[in-house]
Amino acid sequence: MNTPITRKFQRGAVSLAVTLLILFLLTAVVQAGLSLSSGVNRNAVDTDDRAQALLIAESAAERAAARFAGGAACDAGTTSSSIGETSVSMLGSGMASISYVSYTSGVCVVSITGSTTSGSGSLVRGASRSIQASVVSTANSVNASQFVSPTATSGPISGLTHTVAAGTTMVLVNLAWKSGTSCNQTWSVSTLSFTGSDGNTYSAVPASLLYSSPSSNCNGNLNRIWAQTFYIMNPPSGGSLNNGVLNLSIGSGSTFGNKFYLLVGYIDVSDVLMSGSTPVLTGFGIGGSDTGNPIAPSVTTNSTRYSLVVDNIGLASNGNLASFDASVCTGRTAAWNGKGNMVGQGTYCPSVAPGTTVTMRWPSQGSDYAISGVAVPASSAGLPSGGRVRTKGGGVQGWREIVQ
Repeated sequence: MNTPITRKFQRGAVSLAVTLLILFLLTAVVQAGLSLSSGVNRNAVDTDDRAQALLIAESAAERAAARFAGGAACDAGTTSSSIGETSVSMLGSGMASISYVSYTSGVCVVSITGSTTSGSGSLVRGASRSIQASVVSTANSVNASQFVSPTATSGPISGLTHTVAAGTTMVLVNLAWKSGTSCNQTWSVSTLSFTGSDGNTYSAVPASLLYSSPSSNCNGNLNRIWAQTFYIMNPPSGGSLNNGVLNLSIGSGSTFGNKFYLLVGYIDVSDVLMSGSTPVLTGFGIGGSDTGNPIAPSVTTNSTRYSLVVDNIGLASNGNLASFDASVCTGRTAAWNGKGNMVGQGTYCPSVAPGTTVTMRWPSQGSDYAISGVAVPASSAGLPSGGRVRTKGGGVQGWREIVQ
């Protein structure tokens, strides 16, 4: 039989057990809450680290594009002039590595890993993301070109058109034409204007002097060749320049004649050095009758800026446009050409170093010729963050993440 003391002891033991159980449950709940909270925090940090690592990789892709445009070789070399970089400090607590993958037709493919760290001591955490990016330093597709043979015998030539690449701040318009009336006539462009897709009028401004073959050497077909480069500022980006009208001043009573041909090429560029509202351009060119010597005008680029250098050549009908000397600059690319009782072609050097004298050397053509061109300095100086004039398609062409 239980005594009152025994029953009282039993009730006390039960109360203690219940109290301990409650304390255990409370402790378990608190620990679970702390663990859940810590897990949420860790997941948030991990997500932030992964997002930062991808941003670092994207930034490194822009860096690779800038270095490629600035002359870095797209190869597996280990020197500072190669595209690869083993360890690059980025903004914040991030690092990036860039390695060569392949090079085909002006497109450099690189593999990039961006990584970041957070926390300190035993709580250091981090993440990495890898992408494969294609970068280009010049146009990855030929810009539009036009060949025009007017049916009218005089007056303005109309119908020139050009689609403008997105991000374009200046369009270079390169003209080469052949007169067909008299070698002694002086032809010149009086006006050149386009109606933009936005309804505004865009006037082209001469970027180089007018160059022509000399009348004294004009051949028996009365063919005299002319060349000049123009520019248009702030065109309708991503739109078009329509119904362009070229007015040629050829003297009273003159006609185009049946031997008139016009070749027109366009190059879209951005990141151009400006002096107020006027681009800082250096035009060059020559005209003559080829007697066996190379056609070789020269231009010296801005002393502190990388430059785009463009040439624009026209030849009489008996000309045979031979290849240019590709050694004059890295990445020289043909941009437009045409043939129809005359031949013409334009090329550009995408990223010429500051203070460099470039000779746009064409071999002897055996024809009367005229060549014009322009050097366009970049808006910013120095590498790798700037120092390039981008043509259509320049920069990061695209990228995809490599799943690890």
